[in-house]
Amino acid sequence: MCTFGDERKRTAIFINNDQLDATLITQLSNEDCVAVEVRSEAVKFYSVSMYFDIRRDIEKDIRQLEKVINYTKGKGLIIAVDSKSRSKMWHDTITNQRGKILEFLICNELYILNEATETPTFQCNWGSSRIDPTITNSRLVRYISDWICGEEEICSDHNIVNFKIASVNNGKDRMNYTGVRYISNQENYKKFDTNAATNFIYTFNCINKTDANKLDEELQGNAKQYNTEDL
Repeated sequence: MCTFGDERKRTAIFINNDQLDATLITQLSNEDCVAVEVRSEAVKFYSVSMYFDIRRDIEKDIRQLEKVINYTKGKGLIIAVDSKSRSKMWHDTITNQRGKILEFLICNELYILNEATETPTFQCNWGSSRIDPTITNSRLVRYISDWICGEEEICSDHNIVNFKIASVNNGKDRMNYTGVRYISNQENYKKFDTNAATNFIYTFNCINKTDANKLDEELQGNAKQYNTEDL
């Protein structure tokens, strides 16, 4: 088990697979953040456990998260965080201010693995929420699958999260896209279609405003006309 610091420790990483070696990264670790490099013949990545204290300014935790991202740049990274941050991005019912701040960093740097499971990541007598995002980067995201929450019993108000990591090819077939990525769902696609259709109708002065098939034909005709004029 890996922990770090002299005060009360609120994060740890426990490895119970004797096929894996782990090295504690002390320059990234403290009582509320533990980072290890995990290695075997098939995989090599960084695993990080973080705790965001609700009484602490979240900007301090964001700076620690940015430090982790910069240190592991170009390498596989998986982060499990008790963020005390609620967001629809990781399938909570609301988005609070802490969630908005964390969303901004994640949208530009990382991927959320959480799925919309029936069981929330946190539940107690006075309520439940999904404040525990599982985060990865572009180097590792294609190798992670089957994220699930709540399949096992636990004596804690945070439920167990499980996922699988496949063998990582360290030499070839890398996924290093670092541009903007979007979290989308069916509702967002419908909004996009509606907004796009409205913009096309008024931009091209379309006659057919309600029949989707006729509108599509009219837009294709307009496109051909513009292409011909350009030639």
